[in-house]
Amino acid sequence: YSFASVRAYHSYGAVDVAAVKSVAHAWEAGLAHVDLYMFPCMGKNATTQMTELTSYIKNNNIKYGMLWLDIEDNPSSGCGWSTSAASNCRFIAELLRAGQDNGHVMGVYASNYMWGRIPGSGCSVGAHVPLWYAHYDNVQSFEDYVPFGGWTKPAIKQYNDKVPVCDAGADANWYP
Repeated sequence: YSFASVRAYHSYGAVDVAAVKSVAHAWEAGLAHVDLYMFPCMGKNATTQMTELTSYIKNNNIKYGMLWLDIEDNPSSGCGWSTSAASNCRFIAELLRAGQDNGHVMGVYASNYMWGRIPGSGCSVGAHVPLWYAHYDNVQSFEDYVPFGGWTKPAIKQYNDKVPVCDAGADANWYP
């Protein structure tokens, strides 16, 4: 493996304090790239969440490349997405803007299906940042990619979500 993305913000609206050790272990293992991801909570102000996460990263001197927004169904109470695609689209835009304002190199993780369900297929607020898309076909290529959300091409593909690594479940990603 050469790449890891470590959760740094829980779906219930709080920093993931395990991120410090997880990131350190990833670098110690010799990985070439270590990124962070944020599972946002719609029930909490977007800028507040990003400020909390930024403070945590800075206070703990976490070394990372990019910060990815994880846009998929949120199972946490009070944190699920709105039934309004327009509201969700605005919320994602706020998160991206707050992330960039706080100095993060941002990206979006989403599948075509989840993007269509959450902010709506017409929402293109993330098209200016890299896309990491999910399509579980066990194929390391972008040939299956169908444009959505204004992205013409992806940066990373998650092609398998059931990979055993060190007695834990992990996802397999292709990062050409």
